[in-house]
Amino acid sequence: MSTPFDLVVLGGTCLTPAGPARVDVGARDGKIVAFGDLGGSDAAERLDARGLHVLPGVIDTQVHFREPGLEHKEDLQTGTAAAALGGVTTVFEMPNTKPSTTTPEALADKVARATGRAWTNFAFFLGASPENADQLGQWERAPGCCGVKVFMGSSTGDLLVDDLAVLKRALRSGRRRVAVHSEDEPRLRERRALLDAPDVNVSMHPHWRDAETAIRSTTNLLRLARETGRAVHVLHVTTGEEMALLAAHKDIATVEVTPQHLFFAAPECYERLGTLAQMNPPIREAHHREALWAALRDGVVDVIGTDHAPHTLAEKAQAYPKSPSGMTGVQTLVPLLLDWVHQGRLSLQHVVELLCHGPARVYNLAGKGRLTLGYDADLTLVDLNAKRTITNAQQASRAGWTPYDGHAVTGWPMATVVGGRVVMQDGALRGPPAGPRRGSGTRSTVDLTHRGDRGARRRAAPLERARTGLTASSGGLSPQSRAHDHAMAPRAAILRGMAPLLLLTPLLFVALGVLALRLAEPRLIYKPPKLNTAELDALIAAAGATPLTLTTADGLRLRALGAGLERPKLVVLFSGNGSCPGQRPTRYTRFLAWGLGVLHPSYRGYPGSEGHPSEDGLNIDAQAAWAEARRHHAAKDLIVFGKSLGGGVAIGLVSRLPPDEQPAALIIESSFSEVWRVAEHEWPGLPARYLMATRFESAAKAPRLLCPTLIVHGDQDERIPLAQGETLAARAPNARLHVVRGGDHNSDLLLDPEAERVVEAFVRDALKIGHAATV
Repeated sequence: MSTPFDLVVLGGTCLTPAGPARVDVGARDGKIVAFGDLGGSDAAERLDARGLHVLPGVIDTQVHFREPGLEHKEDLQTGTAAAALGGVTTVFEMPNTKPSTTTPEALADKVARATGRAWTNFAFFLGASPENADQLGQWERAPGCCGVKVFMGSSTGDLLVDDLAVLKRALRSGRRRVAVHSEDEPRLRERRALLDAPDVNVSMHPHWRDAETAIRSTTNLLRLARETGRAVHVLHVTTGEEMALLAAHKDIATVEVTPQHLFFAAPECYERLGTLAQMNPPIREAHHREALWAALRDGVVDVIGTDHAPHTLAEKAQAYPKSPSGMTGVQTLVPLLLDWVHQGRLSLQHVVELLCHGPARVYNLAGKGRLTLGYDADLTLVDLNAKRTITNAQQASRAGWTPYDGHAVTGWPMATVVGGRVVMQDGALRGPPAGPRRGSGTRSTVDLTHRGDRGARRRAAPLERARTGLTASSGGLSPQSRAHDHAMAPRAAILRGMAPLLLLTPLLFVALGVLALRLAEPRLIYKPPKLNTAELDALIAAAGATPLTLTTADGLRLRALGAGLERPKLVVLFSGNGSCPGQRPTRYTRFLAWGLGVLHPSYRGYPGSEGHPSEDGLNIDAQAAWAEARRHHAAKDLIVFGKSLGGGVAIGLVSRLPPDEQPAALIIESSFSEVWRVAEHEWPGLPARYLMATRFESAAKAPRLLCPTLIVHGDQDERIPLAQGETLAARAPNARLHVVRGGDHNSDLLLDPEAERVVEAFVRDALKIGHAATV
């Protein structure tokens, strides 16, 4: 008996966390509930995706839809229509409207305005101001709020935080990552006289708002972020110097760029487009554009967002500097990036990271950004081979223009699915707006306005089919059979009543199984030793080390072991899922004997540390340990070591670092290529790759490990087969594999004399220390 779905997407190539897969997708009640061959399944709607790629729903984290107060430029309905036509399923809208979104009441008004009118999921930023800086922490979790936005430099509207003392107050108020427009307002005021020249024109824009304006602001921002321990997200970064600065502070700052800063360059864009190319921060010279591309390739950039900021053509036609800054972009985001895939400048998987997973990770969105069971059924279907030309006439924005008018691309969004409902297909909007009835915190999740009626029709259909079947078959019965049938009528009525339950039972078991796995998943993966802080500190002291406290970017305190931290060379160690600092002192004595210091953090939720363990959380913990190590050591003087789960943490950390900031070497012992493969090995037949939310996809990150890497693995590892270590060694460009004969998973493989010799030689070579090195 087939399982009923609201929607099945058939025949597409899905960009799953495990990689591309030709698999159908089933959606029900707004969630992804099935992968597989679903061609024979019962579904309210079937979407043919043959020849298409199915991406997680694209998230645009920076749009200005101008409502309330500036609806002649754009409103929430036209803006989200443009988003849906462009393959975007979720938008984060900025606070510089009239009035500005600086209070819970203004935020609630925006949510109410979007309700029933938006074509996509939505959430709104609260704007920081001198008046509300101390209250943002109370307000940032209001329904429909995706975070706090700070304007350090003036732009459209009157939101501005140009006093660093006020900025520090805002950063101290709250815990969620703060989005920042980073330009130095005092320098802008100092240079304003440049605009008074009689021959001034728009080509002066990047000279007034020069690179130093951005660099000075971002430098101040990072300093205050460190002082307050508050994570920040730097929007529309435009300079090579900022990218170099941000690459060294990835533990506290994430990075966003726009398509227009990757596409255009001065002075050509101003000569060709005039004020249509004017935006803040400005389009800069080609060498800055190339630096942004280099940062993309190096993994410094986390997100691409459009900064969709429409103005009418009449407004843009005013003479500079009266012309307003901003351009449209939400509808052209996906086509531009797909064209870069066609050109070979980006991989499709990298596009998914920048437009889907990256936004979900940066803003901590549950249920979005991945094609995974239980996640929201937000999908973007694209044709990688479709050839189109972007035109003004296509734009749904009320502004009615695009700076890319006439630009030919290869790659186009063909369908947009929001919460399991197709809202755009083949360039046309379908049905009424599908956006949420309400904002719901960071998730921006939805209750579709029509879903209840459609669900009722679907649930009634099986019963109606059962009833119709009984009536038809009764028509040819004999009188005796009719009498018997009359006697059986109560049973038939019971069976008819049970029909929907019988139909739904298999789906219920699947759903319960997925739910049970999700609930059990943290306990299956993370197994912290049952020690209190005093017991942990005693272990650390017994190992001849000192207990330390680290503070993470999200404000948690972690216990850590430190030994020989004053030494010129240091190893940062990440342990397995059942270990904590101090439990295996032979590791420390070995590194100490080689002349190295040791820093070993206890993960969040593990002995001595606050919080609860999660993949994103452990990544943040690793960044905190790296930042502590970098306080007194250059990257070239550091080794990163990861065992088992710690290998996934270590690979994640190093893969996010730019090439010149990676450690001298990376050592991975008994670790996995993907954590779901461990589950599939442990429980054969379990499709963990589709079920698990925790990924630790080390193999996908391995190509970004540019430092020398040593993979140590036992050939008798019963938990993580040697093949997974071989995969890591094959994917990392500077890796080699050492196999320990007879080594199992829980052994200290470095107790093997040959393995210890290999590792010691590897460490000494990487750190350029001889065997006579002294402590």
